[in-house]
Amino acid sequence: MDIRVFFVALAAVAVGACSRSGPPLTGTESTARGPRAAVTSACVSFSGPGAGTTFGSSATSPSGSLAWSEGGIAVSTESFRQGSGAEAYNLLRTEYPPAGFALSSETTARANNINAGFDFGRLPFVARSVRFHFLHRGGVENLSVNGSPLAVGALTAPPASLGGVSVRAEWAPVRGGAQGTITLSGRAIGKLVVGGEELWLDDVCAYA
Repeated sequence: MDIRVFFVALAAVAVGACSRSGPPLTGTESTARGPRAAVTSACVSFSGPGAGTTFGSSATSPSGSLAWSEGGIAVSTESFRQGSGAEAYNLLRTEYPPAGFALSSETTARANNINAGFDFGRLPFVARSVRFHFLHRGGVENLSVNGSPLAVGALTAPPASLGGVSVRAEWAPVRGGAQGTITLSGRAIGKLVVGGEELWLDDVCAYA
C-alpha cells in the first residue's frame, strides 16, 4: 500500500473514533450544570424605591395601595391603629438607618403612624418562616399575620401567636428605644402587616 494512502486511512479511523467516543454536540451545558436550584428565600431590603421615597397620606396613596415590589414580595401601605384605638395613616419612608439601628447598613423603612403590608402569596415557594429587624423609638406598634386582628402593643412583647403562626421576639435596649428581630414560624405565612408610631424596619425575609 502507498504510504500516503495508509496515513489518510489512519486519519479517517481516528476521526471516526473521536466522534463516537466524544460527548454529544447538543445539551452538554444543561447536563453538566444540572437542574436549576429551587428558590427558597426572598427579602425586602427597602433598597428598591431609593432613599428618601415617601408613601402614605403625604404621597396621596390611600390605605391598601401597592407601594412597590421587591424580591417577589408586594409591599403596601396600611392604616395604623393607635393605642387609643383611633386609626391613623401618615407616612412610610425609605431612608438610611438612624445611628441606633446597628443591625442595618443599608436602606431601611421608617413607619410613622402607618403600617406596611408584605404579601408573600406570589413567591415561587410557600413561606413557612418570616423574619424582620426593627428599631423601636417610641409609641406602640401593630402586628398582624395572615389577616389576624391587629395586635396593638410593643414588638418587644408580641403575642405568642397570631393567625396560627408562632411569634418570637429577640431584642436589646439601645439609646432611645430597643432594637431586635421578630421571627414568625409554624405554618404557611401569606401576609404580614407591621408598623408603628416611631418604628424602623429592615430586611423582611421569607423562607421556605
